[in-house]
Amino acid sequence: MTDSLASLRTAGVSVWLDDLSRDRQTSGSLAALRDRGVSGVTTNPTIFARAVSESDSYDEQIRDLTLHQVSEEEAMRELAGADVRQACDVLRPVYEATDGVDGRVSIEVDPGIAHPTGRTIAEARALWWLVDTTNLFIKIPAAKQGLPAITDCLAEGISVNVTLIFSLDRYTEVILAFLEGLEQARTAGRPAYPTGRHHNPERSTMKALVYHGPGQKVWEDVPDPVVKDPTDAIVKIETTTICGTDLHILKGDVPAVTDGRILGHEGVGTVTEIGPECTKVKVGDRVIVSCISKCMECDFCKAGLTSHCQTLGGIGWIFGHLIDGTQAEYVRVPFADNGLIPLPEGVSAEQGTMLSDILPTGYEIGVLNGAVKDGDEVAVVGSGPVGLAAIMTAGPAGASKVIAVDGNEYRLEQAKKFGATDLVQVGEGVDVAAELKKLSRDGLGVDVAIEAVGLPATFATALGAIRPGGRVANVGVHGKPVEFPIDRDWINNITITTGLVNATTTPDLLAKIIADEIDPAKFVTHRFSFGQIMDAYDTFANAATEKALKVVITAQ
Repeated sequence: MTDSLASLRTAGVSVWLDDLSRDRQTSGSLAALRDRGVSGVTTNPTIFARAVSESDSYDEQIRDLTLHQVSEEEAMRELAGADVRQACDVLRPVYEATDGVDGRVSIEVDPGIAHPTGRTIAEARALWWLVDTTNLFIKIPAAKQGLPAITDCLAEGISVNVTLIFSLDRYTEVILAFLEGLEQARTAGRPAYPTGRHHNPERSTMKALVYHGPGQKVWEDVPDPVVKDPTDAIVKIETTTICGTDLHILKGDVPAVTDGRILGHEGVGTVTEIGPECTKVKVGDRVIVSCISKCMECDFCKAGLTSHCQTLGGIGWIFGHLIDGTQAEYVRVPFADNGLIPLPEGVSAEQGTMLSDILPTGYEIGVLNGAVKDGDEVAVVGSGPVGLAAIMTAGPAGASKVIAVDGNEYRLEQAKKFGATDLVQVGEGVDVAAELKKLSRDGLGVDVAIEAVGLPATFATALGAIRPGGRVANVGVHGKPVEFPIDRDWINNITITTGLVNATTTPDLLAKIIADEIDPAKFVTHRFSFGQIMDAYDTFANAATEKALKVVITAQ
């Protein structure tokens, strides 16, 4: 067997293994086959389903995905993505030795979703972003509806191979679709071999905060990011921060974040490099890095729902999630013209960093979704950083009364500084909803309740505090189902909104800073250097005892 593989390799034949499983990788079998001459691996939904059903190697990840109520489709994508990413790492020496000709791993888009074409393209994008390595192939079935998907994916810089070609005529159509996609990519300035975070092992390194599984993070050397697509930019990070989402990741609550991912999705920095299609940002610009990446071409982006950008697989939050993030000396920013906001003179880096995520979240999902207008009475249930962002922006939106609710006395003290007119402290025996109604103008309830905690009890409080015709804007991230008493509220003409921040209001918020209507620097309670980032995490993870709202981490 060894001689046969070696002979084939010597003859210039690329031998691929049509099988992939976690057991094959953990046992070292795949690495051994690579050393004996196997130069590529392919898998498909049938192969993968068999691997999952026949092995207990997936049980722990499946339990974790089930615990977090991940859909079956997303769970299978996560399981497959983890296997494929590991296989790509095993075959990377072959990829580098052959300059990208061999050493690839192919994962197939399920033929069952080939109709319509858009689903194939969306799944291909999701897999490409999830695995996030250059020696990946996305395998697309050669059904009639798959032909446009081949062209579109290649045009976007996604590496494609094709399966299920059953006739010479279809083969010709596939070749034409391939050539058209490559031509579109060439016209757009995309490289024939996409670069990425693993591309050149000889390039220089930087320091970054890297996730290595639940509870494991290290400030370590990693390769510098490089421009991967023509719309990319590289930003040298000056200031970044830590979000509650980063803590959830470290608890293992976000299975899509895999070992080796650089964390963080907020920051301010200076553009050091741009791709050829960047027309707005330029080298030397000081910019805010938006937490939401957006193509501004898909239907969702055009409708303002950039958090569901379809070009990115249906999710705009990719930094520190599906691609490397901002808790590093440098970061690659996709669609840089849309995701980088110039930092005006007179706005500090600390203020700008608060505009990456937290302030737009409280403003968009709380104040704007809650349709706060002149004269409204607003209750903000939860006075943590996101709740404080809603409090800070509710007054300038016209609220006549802003009531802060929390069980922490320090946070309530801060809420006053952020613009709260009234306070309700949660405690044993306190009926918070009733207290909020007492503070309303006629005892019937507030106009808007912004839920900024993410617990069943706080959601119930928000529902119970609004008047007929009132609005609940849910900002909190919920990990458990909540109860909606429709038998009580069907008659009350209420509105409930939810959402993930779209980060489209940053220019509006910058204008409010310049006009002295808001000052996001109030969020910053603790300051650290990059070399102290582990201490920064310890402080933020113990925010209550440390009296921390937001920590900032700077390059100097």
